[in-house]
Amino acid sequence: LQPTPDGLHLGQIEFVAFLYDSDGVLLNADGSTLNIQLKPETYASLRRQGMQFRIQISAPARSDTFLRVAVHDKTNDRYGVVEVPTSVVSRLAPPPTLPAGARPAAGVPAAPGTTASPATAPVAAPTAGPAVPPVVPAPVPTPAGEPR
Repeated sequence: LQPTPDGLHLGQIEFVAFLYDSDGVLLNADGSTLNIQLKPETYASLRRQGMQFRIQISAPARSDTFLRVAVHDKTNDRYGVVEVPTSVVSRLAPPPTLPAGARPAAGVPAAPGTTASPATAPVAAPTAGPAVPPVVPAPVPTPAGEPR
């Protein structure tokens, strides 16, 4: 994210999930891009507490597959990527729900009917990494009004 003279932090972050079989063939992919405009206090909170983002992707029930999750800081063209076998991911317990009155990180919608997304993880600052195949996500509307 880029700071502005008035203290805001602006940028775009792309979140993408790729599903590969054991031979490295791409089976499925999904993702979206967030247009971010943060007030200084929200940016400071995000740096301390991290960000959560939810992506749902279909995977075969009985198959050796691997999930690769990529975070692309489009403003600075940096990536963070992690890959795990789906057999491990399928056994993860959902994260705890947020305390009453708490809200998910800025710009992150909670899962329908919950106060926290069931498939989220902290996002670390992206670093330079291997090239990730591009996915063209559907346009994400930018929230109107005040910065968050």
